[in-house]
Amino acid sequence: MYFCIGKALVVLILHFLSFTPSASAGDAQFYDTGSSLGFALSTTQNASSTDLYFQIAAPKSAGWGAVGIGDKMDGALMFIMYPSSENNNVTVSLRSTSGHDTPSPLSNVDITVQSSTIENSVMTANIICQNCAGDQSHQSVDMSSTKQPWIWATGPGDTGSNAISSDSQDADINQHNNYGVFFVDKTATKSNSSAGPSISGKADIDVKPLPSSVPTLIIVHAVCLAGSFLLLFPLGVVALRWFKLIRVHWMLQVLATLICLLGLVIAIAFSSMDPEYNTFGEGHQIIGIVVVFVLIVQTATGYKHHQDYKKTGRRTWISYSHLWIGRVVIVLGMVNAVLGFSLSGSTPETIGIAIVAVVVLALTVAIVWFGAKRSKGSAIPLGSSEPSSIALSGYNTPRGEDNSYRLGYGEGPSVRGKENHYTRGSGEGQPAQGRGFV
Repeated sequence: MYFCIGKALVVLILHFLSFTPSASAGDAQFYDTGSSLGFALSTTQNASSTDLYFQIAAPKSAGWGAVGIGDKMDGALMFIMYPSSENNNVTVSLRSTSGHDTPSPLSNVDITVQSSTIENSVMTANIICQNCAGDQSHQSVDMSSTKQPWIWATGPGDTGSNAISSDSQDADINQHNNYGVFFVDKTATKSNSSAGPSISGKADIDVKPLPSSVPTLIIVHAVCLAGSFLLLFPLGVVALRWFKLIRVHWMLQVLATLICLLGLVIAIAFSSMDPEYNTFGEGHQIIGIVVVFVLIVQTATGYKHHQDYKKTGRRTWISYSHLWIGRVVIVLGMVNAVLGFSLSGSTPETIGIAIVAVVVLALTVAIVWFGAKRSKGSAIPLGSSEPSSIALSGYNTPRGEDNSYRLGYGEGPSVRGKENHYTRGSGEGQPAQGRGFV
């Protein structure tokens, strides 16, 4: 018994000895170990306003360091610090921007820099933002939120005479080298003290940072889905409708569907990590899930269509379902790709992907239309030696009384009397002796 009590006391003592120092009670803290940027925050409320007290720290070698209220640059209220001309303290510049343009200085928000220093090659600034929570001209602070978004960034610092050293609010800064998002539990930052917070240790306190892997996963997701709907699916349609390459068609469509499924899994993974999107309430997320589910169904209807076609030699309701669902889901996937880029907040990229989608869709429709027109205008005598351009080894299909075969998408022999020719349409393939569809 005494041994157990003694062991428990030792464990408790070791626990307190190894406890990492943290920000004061009522302070939230964020620290990024990769860039060594630190941030501590507390809030005070009175009858007329809610003021934010915070401290920012970043290596001088980074050139500049910043935090901002918001989940992206667009519309964020950004606090950027860099060395002043005296080179022993810092200049704090309040800025905002539209999209991903270079931030511009603001003058309509009241901030006070209580103190700033550069010690041991670390820039530090203590700042008060008066009534930032009530500012509606930018992304605002929700004092009741448990996941208030903030952005952060540090720059690649120049050396020598090119290093930033300015008292100007509009000093030029390089594009960020490190950046990210973190979420603050604002309900835990309320304080009655007018003393500002200070960064203590490297622990995250009442803060949930976005994992560093998320930006990479977002890129992979975008490549998977945009690549499938803007390249692979259209190529699969063209392979069938223009070149009559049925095997290439289904291989490309199955490959694209698998890639879309992978992209969906990746999206679910990084959305689950992000407190802003883990409820899956965005239109882009909902449409994406529906589209991938429909693609899986589409694969099944395509297989069923081919099986029925080999038996009956004609289209069934499954055939028409496969055809029209395919058309709708490809267009919907293209639209959702544009929505995804729009969700990222980058206007130029959104416009660019929208233009690409319209061009690809227009080209695909044109090729399908001209392909159908070309096929309807061609007729080959039954006894002709001209080789078939359709990659099939044959169908075991009923022939009825005639010797004519009209080939549309998913169509086979049809009874047309005693004609001695067949025509090739825009479609499935050519009846022949053999073991069936390949």
